[in-house]
Amino acid sequence: TEVAQYLLEIDPGSASRLVSTDIPNRSNYIGYLPLHVACVNMAGMGAIKLVFDAYPHAIDQKVKGTSDIHRMNPPQMARASGHLEATVFLERQWHVFSAFANGDTG
Repeated sequence: TEVAQYLLEIDPGSASRLVSTDIPNRSNYIGYLPLHVACVNMAGMGAIKLVFDAYPHAIDQKVKGTSDIHRMNPPQMARASGHLEATVFLERQWHVFSAFANGDTG
């Protein structure tokens, strides 16, 4: 959590930027948002909440690609990774975001 907080303090916009370089000896995260990476790597809830708060619009964005994980939004990625606490938190946020995006503010 401290690392995520530090990075967001240095560059608040980093939560909204896609990963653009491959990291040797790691999974290929090119095209992922930080929230996607946090979900598939079962990051702690503190880090997930920090990244979500920094860029809540990531909640319904899917990674483009051909595998099943690439067609998932962050709540679906958390569920597929078995991260129950993140799944519950992100699904709640997704429902709020969806309602707001559809004009349901009541």
